[in-house]
Amino acid sequence: MASSVIFHRHLSRLEQEGWGIHLICPEGESRTYEGHATWKTHFLPARRWWWPPFRPYGLRARIRIELLAQDCASFVRQSGAGVILGYLRGNYLAGLAAHLSRRHGVPLGYFYHDDTELFPDIVGRPRIRSQFRCFKAGLMEQASAVWAVSAPMLEEEGASAKYRLFYPLSEPVDPAPAPAWKPEFCSRPLLVHAGTVYREIVAPLVDLARALREIGGTLCLLTHTLKLAEEVRSQAGGAVEIRPGLPAAEAVAWIRGNAAGLVVMYPERMEEMPWIKTNFPSKFCQFTATGLPTLIHAPMGSALRRWADDKEYPAVLPAASRPGLGEAIRRCLERGSWERAAEICKEEWQGEFRPDGIHRRLADELETMAGRRKIRLGSK
Repeated sequence: MASSVIFHRHLSRLEQEGWGIHLICPEGESRTYEGHATWKTHFLPARRWWWPPFRPYGLRARIRIELLAQDCASFVRQSGAGVILGYLRGNYLAGLAAHLSRRHGVPLGYFYHDDTELFPDIVGRPRIRSQFRCFKAGLMEQASAVWAVSAPMLEEEGASAKYRLFYPLSEPVDPAPAPAWKPEFCSRPLLVHAGTVYREIVAPLVDLARALREIGGTLCLLTHTLKLAEEVRSQAGGAVEIRPGLPAAEAVAWIRGNAAGLVVMYPERMEEMPWIKTNFPSKFCQFTATGLPTLIHAPMGSALRRWADDKEYPAVLPAASRPGLGEAIRRCLERGSWERAAEICKEEWQGEFRPDGIHRRLADELETMAGRRKIRLGSK
């Protein structure tokens, strides 16, 4: 899953600060944690032949969570855990984290990056959506802290002291002078989409590439999802360059030296990609490190569009399906608009998106949670 790299960064930093890292994860996910020989890992079986069939919610879910808790009980006891961390998503692992927290008396904290209730396989199924909402509410009620990734996500859950805004943790990059505006940014711009090409954004990226071709520009897709990237290039009829994805620091350096800016191209209507209502794109945070502006195409009410409106961010594109997109891109890349947008991005990288600041807040909260448990144990 996309969020796993964010958790990996936090855990790596926590280990450097002296925390012991113990992981419970499904069989087959060992590659995610390669290179961390000091992390102790317990892999959960997918099933045992004598286990009853699994269902996501209800009695069968509770039975499966109890069986999994028994499977890893000694691992948890021996870890001496001060805090249990989970990923608030619609699967049994989130429920297992809550179950282990109750059974072993350990404080529970959840990362909340994606509202599964808004995913395509749930959003259109009222019964399943209602079951998930009840499941999620119970987990949140038990947690000591929920670290949500956007302001709209906090609003959806209501005001509570346990909910905190934590933007996605980016990879630190070597400081370098921010690029200066160049005339060719208007005459032959190269704009970069960096990250996954989702099926839902193929059409907007095609519209963008066609508009760039009209003004002498090129769209670069820096991505590992090469099949869908090729689909964009085929439909756009040119003006699309495809490059394999790079590690974050290398991607930042390459983009700084070659691009006029970046793009986030969401669909025009929220219904086409419902989870963007509350999800905040981690790649947007990461690539503010380039010092370049990101042109944003996102529907009203989405978390990213709300961020742009709150910041009075000038590099917001009109609906891609309407005439005039090419000229709108050119206006965003004119010197005054480009420099205002770039300055906001640089301020965010040094402020709300700063990796050291985000992680320090999390580490401080974990210290507090673990300290409370020590006080409880010491009072017995």
